[in-house]
Amino acid sequence: MSDDIVKQLDRAKRFVEKNRLDDAIAAYQSVLSAFPNHLESIQSLGDLYTLKNQPDRAASYYGMLFDRFTAPREEAKALALYTRFLKPHQQPPERVGRYALLLQKQNRSEEAIEQFMSAALAFELSGKGDEALACFVRIAQLDSENRDRHIAVAEFAERLENAPAAALGYLRAGQLTTDNDTEALAFFARAHKLMPHDRSAALLYAQGLLRHGDAAGAAALLAPLADIEKGLARLESRQVFGKIVVVF
Repeated sequence: MSDDIVKQLDRAKRFVEKNRLDDAIAAYQSVLSAFPNHLESIQSLGDLYTLKNQPDRAASYYGMLFDRFTAPREEAKALALYTRFLKPHQQPPERVGRYALLLQKQNRSEEAIEQFMSAALAFELSGKGDEALACFVRIAQLDSENRDRHIAVAEFAERLENAPAAALGYLRAGQLTTDNDTEALAFFARAHKLMPHDRSAALLYAQGLLRHGDAAGAAALLAPLADIEKGLARLESRQVFGKIVVVF
């Protein structure tokens, strides 16, 4: 750090001591223009605008500070900063999503779900479907026994043409539909249609068919899997035999 910057920091601190807040702000902004990641200046600017009763301006600097608290040891600071200074103000969905993730790490599931939902809706409105889907998936993971969460993930992923995510959502929804075999079978069928070569989807769909008394349908569904597994077994045998031949 240059001598000029050190002098600017000293000037800013003296201005604060003399309650010359506008001059202190100008000095810290001068430092920040030269060193955009200077954490002391960012926090000081947030604090000074708080003293001036300008919470919106303060929040912009606290938001910058939150984004720079990325190390694991700084997570508690980031969480406290967001809760105190940023939560009352509208934030970009990326920042809301990170706050939700911090809440999740603290096992504050209900709060995390609320924030992930807020981020998901904001992402969706701004046309960022993949980011919205990631938030909906997080919500389903946090509320894993809620069938409607998985259906929401599946239907949203299907609109995005994300077959793996959609199939996984439908499979989980089918597993959680324990009081209606017909409805569960429909979910398994949708998953299998999206991922026809997925082993888990085929097995769960086949089990549903068996519960419906359709053994022939289940057998037909599983036959391709059996052929694939036989082929893999033959391939593995050849590879093992080839290694034996090489050894001898």
